[in-house]
Amino acid sequence: MFKPIAMKGIPAAGLIVAALAGLLACSSSHEHTAPAFTSAETVTFSEGAAGSFTFTATGFPPPTLGLAGALPSGVTFTAGTGRLAGTPASGSHGSYVLAATARNNVPPVASQTFTLVVEEPASPITEYALPAGSEPIQITAASDGNLWFTEFGSGKVGSITTGGAITEYATGSTSGPVGITQGPDGHVWFALSTVNSIGYLYNGSPSTWSVATGGPMPHGMVTGPDNLIWFTESGLAHVGSFDPSQATFWRTALPTGASSPEGICVGPDGNLWFTEYSSHKIGMITTAHAVTEYVLPDQYAEPYGIAAGADGNLWFTLFNYAEVGRITPAGTITMFSLPSAGAGAMSIALGPDGNMWCTESFTGKLARITPAGTISEFTVATRADDIRGIAAGPDGNIWFTEFGSGRIGKYVP
Repeated sequence: MFKPIAMKGIPAAGLIVAALAGLLACSSSHEHTAPAFTSAETVTFSEGAAGSFTFTATGFPPPTLGLAGALPSGVTFTAGTGRLAGTPASGSHGSYVLAATARNNVPPVASQTFTLVVEEPASPITEYALPAGSEPIQITAASDGNLWFTEFGSGKVGSITTGGAITEYATGSTSGPVGITQGPDGHVWFALSTVNSIGYLYNGSPSTWSVATGGPMPHGMVTGPDNLIWFTESGLAHVGSFDPSQATFWRTALPTGASSPEGICVGPDGNLWFTEYSSHKIGMITTAHAVTEYVLPDQYAEPYGIAAGADGNLWFTLFNYAEVGRITPAGTITMFSLPSAGAGAMSIALGPDGNMWCTESFTGKLARITPAGTISEFTVATRADDIRGIAAGPDGNIWFTEFGSGRIGKYVP
């Protein structure tokens, strides 16, 4: 027979009460309970982006979690942690209805209908429509934080904010603006090819000057290191410059006649570099009007766009070949093939990432060219869209013109 023994200073009955209270507390804190989910019934992942979700449930003993059903490629479930995680593969977008369970041998088993939604990746391309017949052709970034472009078909110049708000301005011509640049005076200057003039906008109104008679057809345009407006004359094989402060022209005939100079840019050497579309050459002219020409490796090459790279060289496109080229200020030429045959490479620009970017008018693609010549292509439009001009925007994106479809495009690299 159990006989309580009193401890010194504590009555035997008090010991029994304390022991029973402890047993009851221990039993209460470890009472077995059925599992129940406390986590959400749905989660959203995106294709190509890492995602994770952790299932949680109450119950004692702690429940074991399970998940049944087909998961998208790239996503897995770990029962030990209840974690659903991974990067959904391309093309896996859709809704996945799954059966989640939590069990701990205390009935009933907790069940949950769980839905994993995989979204398509956000498109890196945004397009902004212009009025019919606009035919946007060249584009440049300006100090006002906007992109400015020429509309060959409508004869207008337009600006677009990085948010996509478009404003159009008359140039005094019904057609023909091509080249565009911000001048040393802060105004936007443009080349009116079909009426053989150049001009600028002041408070939204145009002022123009005739270049010459005989059909010079001013085409490419850039502000030189001498604060003059430089332009190519594709019709008369000249390179010209204009002093806005004096309203004075200088025109230099190229050594090769009928060469059809097109693109022009400022080189890292402080000279002006340009393409000779019909004579298959790259040209250089100093601010003192001294000209040097460099013959391309292929006598049938048709160079069009040209721009200075971050590597201290000049980069140019070949319209009739699927190639881009690099020429050092000393005249050494290296050619690189584009992945797409018959690309119709046109304009080229230095991107915010230090790479060169060019448009492919025949494929609807942008090409990215590293300084080492490694090329990647990105589809942004169709051949019918006929993408032409290209520029790096102040927002870190690549902006381009769609001549055929009358749109301005933005690509997030």
